[in-house]
Amino acid sequence: MTWLRRPAGYEVFFNRDELKTRPPALPPTLIDRAGVATLAPVDGEAGGAWIGANEFGVSLCLLNHYDVSAGAPPAWPISRGLLLVSLLTAATPDEVAARLREQRLAAYHPFLLLIFALDQPVWLFTWNRQLLQWRGLAESDLPLSTSSFSGPEVVAQRRACFRQYQELAGGWSAEMLRAFHASHVPAAGAFSVCMHRAEAHTVSFSHLAVTSGAVRFHYQPGSPCSGVPVLACELPVRPPRPSRQTLPAKNDLTFPA
Repeated sequence: MTWLRRPAGYEVFFNRDELKTRPPALPPTLIDRAGVATLAPVDGEAGGAWIGANEFGVSLCLLNHYDVSAGAPPAWPISRGLLLVSLLTAATPDEVAARLREQRLAAYHPFLLLIFALDQPVWLFTWNRQLLQWRGLAESDLPLSTSSFSGPEVVAQRRACFRQYQELAGGWSAEMLRAFHASHVPAAGAFSVCMHRAEAHTVSFSHLAVTSGAVRFHYQPGSPCSGVPVLACELPVRPPRPSRQTLPAKNDLTFPA
């Protein structure tokens, strides 16, 4: 996934990769959750989501965290997508952090959770089954990618591809990032950003554009190279609550196994 900060907001670009046996997801749906309007696709298996936004202009994105020695898996795992949905009503990144502290995280497989807000840095929360860590992200962290297939090599290839696109474009733009997410470098396969493997592939491409006026969600329910029509939907953003950043720039919490 990648993102683009703008003076009036931000944009998020996200390829979702899944097994071909996983049921298809529903497109982004406007749902009132505890009095907060939210917009997110719905996973076809567990009913959770991997990306979503709310009426406060806060967006959350979830990636599986493979590059970790997680030890024994949880005995009764809860879908990580359901965790994202439960956090989707938060008005600020601080509220997300507070809710995570109250969660029984031992029930979740490892994950990376990114938080976007109109007036704050991009935050990354990392759960490795023992420790919850967070830090602010910079442009030098682009792109963020994980893979169950030869993870470090795949991530290195995709970061090299990103640098190539960046150099060719002379910087970042929405057009450059869309092209990057549809890329087949070095070839259409496990290493390309638009991923194709025998048992898994990129199943959707999401583009969120968030300003103080609206959340605009463009969703392609297929791989970026598929030519499947893009669906568009919009959620008004209410005036933000007065807030200030209180999250320390970097911190970690240890949870009992």
